[in-house]
Formats: sequence, C-alpha cells, structure tokens
Amino acid sequence: MIKSPYKNTKKSYAIIGTGAIGGYCAVKLQQAGFDVHCLLGHDYLSVKETGLTIIENDMPVTVSVNAYNDIHNMPPCDVILITLKTTANHILKDGLKNMAGKNIIIAMLQNGIGMEAELAEFIEPQKIVGGTCILKVTKISPGTIRHFGHGITEWAQYFPDENKRLISEIAKEIAGDFKLAGFNSTASPHLPTIKWKKIASNIPISGLSVVLNTSTKELVETPSSLDLLKRMTREVIDAAKICGAEIPDDFYEFRLGVFESFKKMQENYPSMKGDFDARKPLELHAIYENAINIAKKHHAPMLLSEMLYLQLCYLDAKNRALMQKHSGEITK
Repeated sequence: MIKSPYKNTKKSYAIIGTGAIGGYCAVKLQQAGFDVHCLLGHDYLSVKETGLTIIENDMPVTVSVNAYNDIHNMPPCDVILITLKTTANHILKDGLKNMAGKNIIIAMLQNGIGMEAELAEFIEPQKIVGGTCILKVTKISPGTIRHFGHGITEWAQYFPDENKRLISEIAKEIAGDFKLAGFNSTASPHLPTIKWKKIASNIPISGLSVVLNTSTKELVETPSSLDLLKRMTREVIDAAKICGAEIPDDFYEFRLGVFESFKKMQENYPSMKGDFDARKPLELHAIYENAINIAKKHHAPMLLSEMLYLQLCYLDAKNRALMQKHSGEITK
C-alpha cells in the first residue's frame, strides 16, 4: 500500500502550466482553502497584479494566487500539479529539482498516455499519480478563463508494472482534494485504463479536426467524417482492450451518444486545432506516438490512427517551418 504523507491536511499546490485547465484548477483549489502557487507564461504580469479569474454562468470570480514566471523560483510544495502541454515537459527534469522534496506528490493532469512513465525516469514512481479530466474551459484573455461545463477528474497511481491494479492512498487523497474543490472526482485502480478511455476521444476528434480543418460539430454532422470518427473510435477501444485496459462493454455506444450530443452544441474546436491554428507544437508524441507504440508492443493494430498520426506529423512540421520563417522575417 502506497501511503499518503499528507492525509487529512490542507496541502500546498504548485500548478505547473497555468493555462485554461491549470488556471481553473488553481482558482478552485484556492477557493477550497489550499495554498496555491502558479507557474505562468505570457499571463504572468496580469495574474501577479490582478489575480486569476474564472467565469461560470456569466459570474466572474477572481482570486489572488502566488504567481511565478520561472519554475526555478517556485518553493517546495506538497503537491506538484502538472497541467503543462506535454510539448513543454522538457522543463520538468531540471525544474523539479528544487521542488521535489521527500514527501512530494506529483499529479500529472495531461493529455495522452505514457507521460508518467517518462517522468518516472527521474522521479520515484511511488510519488506519481496520473489523471484525466473532462472540463470545458477556454482562456478568453490574460488570466481570465471561461467555464462552459463539466468538471470531472479521475486519478490513478502510476506503477511501472502496467498490469498492477490498486487504488492507492495518494490517488484517494488527490481525488479528495479535487472533490473539496468542487470537482466530480474519483480514484481508480488502473492508470492505463483511464488514459486509454480519454485518448479514445482525443485520437480521432483532435486529429481529424486538424487534418480536415473543421469543428467538432461539423465532424459529427458530416456523414463521411462521422464514419471516420466511428471507425477510429472502435479501433482505439479494441486496441485498448488488447493492451489490458478494462473498457466497459458499452463504452463504444457511450461514445456514439457523445457524438450525437455534439450536434446540439455550439460550434467549437478541440485544443489541438487551436494549437495548430496558432502554429504551436502539437501533442503528437503523448497522444499518438506513445499509444501506437504501446499497441504495437501488444500486437494490437491501430492502422487508421497511425495514418492520422503521420498526416499530423507532416502538417505539424510544415506549420512550424512557416512559423520559423515568419519569425525570421520579423527579426530582419
């Protein structure tokens, strides 16, 4: 049994990556009485001066948080909540040195699969908890986040043995903290299962929105793209089961119901489409490459997913080359 060193105490939280999701979590944790420290990028000065704001049901709430623009200046905290885009994870190995004390808990709330294993190359595995979230938020201005719906998190202990199943005390603690912060939050026994369930959504929807240059609503309303969504969703679910994930028998039908619900929503775009349009690096390694490689290890075919991944690699490289060219022209 992996015990929590902080059971029944109000912990301090370091938020590494205070974007839309990280910022929303920061405000909610601060409101629940936790001491919150936030690593920020372009929003640093705004948040330092005026705090973080979330807008729910058209009602803005602003809280003051401890703001930093350099991970090396952040103090040791009880929990390090990593909500960075996975493309920025290169800062973690060096950046966590001053923060990762003896009793630290590292909670990774990131897209994709396998990122906890990469962190475990330089952090003790027993300190790592992985999570997934269903949260509709967007940053509408520096330090201001609009919440559209949902607030669900699921947490599970990382184990080097991918077959091990156990709800650890640490996972329960993090889930409990997020429940106090107003989330529908649970602890689960098997990290790969919760990660595969999430990427069964991310792989088809995020990638197709980029390749087809379309919104989620258009994806589900157009018969040809909806057919692709269905086929790829089935492929990821089948691969997940072969890889040992405990996917419910009705999960595919559940996903079809989600597609149907998208038809009633306003036009919106996955975060990957937003990153692509902004010419930012895409989270292809975490969401696609790792999943495909895990599936290959278990002899699970993911041919459609791999084709989409290679298309995204091409578009991502071309997109970033244009960004570099544009940046070069500006500096001349």
